[in-house]
Amino acid sequence: MMRLFRLPVALTVITLAVVATTTAVAPAAATTSTGRVVNGSLVSPDTFQQRWRSIAILTERAERDTRQGQFCAGTFIGPRTVVTAAHCVSDPFDLVRIEDHGRATWYNNQQAIAPRELHVVGGRRVLAVRDGDRVPVQTILVHPSYDPISGAWDVALLQLTRDVDSSKVTPIAPVGDGEDAIWGAGAGITPTADAGPWLAGWGWRDDPSDDGFFAGSMLQGLTLRPSKPVRRPRPSNLGRATAGRSGRSAANGLQEALVPIQSDTRCEEGSSGGPDTGYGRDFDVSSMLCAGTLDTTDQNDDNATTNGVDACYGDSGGPLLAGAGAAMRLVGIVSFGVGCATSSSFGVYTRVAGVRGFLTQTPRRNVEAARAPRLTGTFMRRFALPGSTLRCTPARWMGAGTRRTSVRWVRTKASDDSEDEFSIDFGPTTLERIPGSRGLRRYTVRARDVGWQVGCVEITTNGQTRAASASTMATVPDQDALDSILDDSDF
Repeated sequence: MMRLFRLPVALTVITLAVVATTTAVAPAAATTSTGRVVNGSLVSPDTFQQRWRSIAILTERAERDTRQGQFCAGTFIGPRTVVTAAHCVSDPFDLVRIEDHGRATWYNNQQAIAPRELHVVGGRRVLAVRDGDRVPVQTILVHPSYDPISGAWDVALLQLTRDVDSSKVTPIAPVGDGEDAIWGAGAGITPTADAGPWLAGWGWRDDPSDDGFFAGSMLQGLTLRPSKPVRRPRPSNLGRATAGRSGRSAANGLQEALVPIQSDTRCEEGSSGGPDTGYGRDFDVSSMLCAGTLDTTDQNDDNATTNGVDACYGDSGGPLLAGAGAAMRLVGIVSFGVGCATSSSFGVYTRVAGVRGFLTQTPRRNVEAARAPRLTGTFMRRFALPGSTLRCTPARWMGAGTRRTSVRWVRTKASDDSEDEFSIDFGPTTLERIPGSRGLRRYTVRARDVGWQVGCVEITTNGQTRAASASTMATVPDQDALDSILDDSDF
């Protein structure tokens, strides 16, 4: 099962954690939440002060017990700016996906969960200890190219309501231009005790295997990433550890591990003569890197303890650091993988070197629709006849900055492929742009539209975020269907 490294959240939203799939090359990268560093070690107070003063806890505002509320991690890159994974803060239910000549574009992937639902805690090593500094979140900015299916560009910025206490938190700089040798610059790098790379988090120590372990899972049985509720499971629900395996309790104290960063070639193609460890076309070299070690124990032995090193559920959004002393930098963000510390797949991280420009932005209020566009000119409100003219009345928008708006006429895409199945169950419907309709407020229904649903989508951007709002869709019936509609006494 592909995992997203985020734990479930019971906010009124669903948080995703990316998990790797059991196949090395999946048709679409699946993600599931993961949390605790597998085969890591407890971070001592001294090591926390030396290396992890920049790590952040993402927790539910309504849950005062941080051990129960923690669902993801992040990294302070400024006194009031935290970087995390996009899947930790995205709300998947307002997504709109439009295909145009085979190219798919996601809209509303920046419609993050309400900032008021989140707090960030800095300067805390042990979740149950009420130290550190807890700060509300003011604004969330998700990368405009974030793809919730492939996991590409899985990064978001959190702007806090105030500066974090500088006596407890020291922000870390993202890897800069000319510093890519710190993380191997795509060729991979072997860890050292002095310069890492290190990952850290409060997630799971192993990969829970039972499907019902997290309530609220979606898309069970599909190769696409499931979403998990963000709430951290209560310790009483975690079950007992199997003999020979690490316990399934969520980490209370911060865990860390040294991990190698793998080469881009191995992340994509896998290793020759060994396990097929590559992600194939699902690996986006512009926005991803992979790291960790594979499990080499006997997988047929249920009592074997994995010797792989990886992030797991609940570690999503957390840091991958590299470099010695003052040269230490944030080089990766925990994103997704296939299982946790398996024999076939490395964990995937957002490549910070690929999102440097995005990390310099100051989040503004996202664009969002206050009222959807309306479709007029329909027959009996739900149908459109060939030859009739439909009109798209303007939507009403909210959000900061000067907005630019355009219109697309679309139809529902008739397809049985897995991505459409995912789209339907996941929330959004995949729409196909009707050629020749860009920017028009009117559309004349044609014979080619018979058997489809048609409607309009208004797209708006303020230069930082973009959003789409779709009208209701009208069905274009064929003659037999139309006759049946007219004969139906219900009408």
